[in-house]
Parts: sequence; structure tokens; C-alpha cells
Amino acid sequence: MTSDVDMAVAFNNKGTFFLENGQCNHAFDMFMGALQATFLLAEKSEHKSSKHTNENSRIAVARQKQHLLPELQTTHSVAAFPQQGVSSFFYNKPMKIPIIENNSNIDDEARNAICSVAILYNVGLTYHMQSFISPQLQDTSLRKAEVFYKKSISLLTLIEDESIVQEDSIIHLIMAVLNNLGHVNYELHNYELSKSYMEKLCTIVLEQEVNTCNHVHELREQFLLNGTLLEEPKYAAAA
Repeated sequence: MTSDVDMAVAFNNKGTFFLENGQCNHAFDMFMGALQATFLLAEKSEHKSSKHTNENSRIAVARQKQHLLPELQTTHSVAAFPQQGVSSFFYNKPMKIPIIENNSNIDDEARNAICSVAILYNVGLTYHMQSFISPQLQDTSLRKAEVFYKKSISLLTLIEDESIVQEDSIIHLIMAVLNNLGHVNYELHNYELSKSYMEKLCTIVLEQEVNTCNHVHELREQFLLNGTLLEEPKYAAAA
């Protein structure tokens, strides 16, 4: 079990390195390897007493990879929040697998969910970045990014221990996902949905205690500004 977790962490961490350096193709391959490891972890958790290996998870990963964009172009690494226009609301930092401070009571399902939440966010982020690199693929890339972001945040419901969800690393991840879901839907002209995600982001940010020594709170002000300022564009009335 531990080897699969270690494999997921290793693949994901390599992927974050590649993505931070603008190597989207290599990052994508690493994140898919990390996802495969989490599928195997889930399979072992569900079939501890079985002597037979179920190939469904491997087939699912292969099919999933086949339907993803075949080419992800290379870009240059950039700041966490780009500085121009609406793109300044996009948070482009990939995530390492969150480290839970008190992990002695984490069960296999929760551990797998924590890994998968970060990895799915990173896959979504890769597509999100692709939307900036290839304008001709912008709509497709944004919609794929939305799918993976939503899968990421939905997995948090599998973590029943509220103390884990309140860990700083998990809060950081939640804020990043909500922020980017808001930006994706804004770019897709789904302004009401974008507003809904940004309102959720503001609620979570305001619930956090101010602590400038904590990496989560270093981004608190920017996330709050994003949630407050990203609004539906106002068009001039027709003459």
C-alpha cells in the first residue's frame, strides 16, 4: 500500500517540477502516472482479501489518457498570479501531495482521496495553462480543466475527518481550485457560475485566521481580491 502512495507522490512531484518549468507534456505524463498509482491504491483498498488483480483501473487510465489532448505545448514558467487583464485572476501553481501533520489516524480511503485531490487539480491546471498557450484550443482546454477541477474538489467529500479538511495544505488546495473554477467559468462566459465559485472562495478565505507566517495566508489577500473583483463585464447599451 505504501509503495503505491510513494509512487503517486513521486510522479506528482516530478509533474509539479515540469509544470513549474513550463514543460507541459512531461508534466502531463507524470500526473497521469500519479493517477494510475492512486487507482491501484483504491483497488487494493477495496480488494484486500482478493488474490486476483483487477485490470479495470489500468484500462480506465488508458482510456482516460487516450481522450485527453494528444499534444500539450511548452511554455515558460510564470508568477503564481499573471499580471495582465483577466488572466491575473488565474492561480497557476501546481500542488505537491498535501502533508497531513497528524496522519496516524488517516485511513486508506482518506489517504487516497488526499493524493487524488492534488493530482486531479494538477491535471486541470495543465489544461488551464494550455488554454493560454494555444488560443485555438482555448475552449476545449478550459472545459477539460473545469472537469478535473470539479473532480478534485468533489473527492473531498470522501474525507470524513473534519480536522484533515481544515489542514493548511488542504485549505490552500481548496482555495486554488475554487479560484480557478471561477476563472475558467468567467472565460467560458458562465458568469453566474463564476460568481458562485468566487463567493465560496471569499467565504473560505474569510474563515481563516490571519497568520502572516503561514504559507496559506500569504495568498489570502490575493485570493480574496480575486473573489471580490472578478465580475461579469458590463457592456455599453446599444444606441
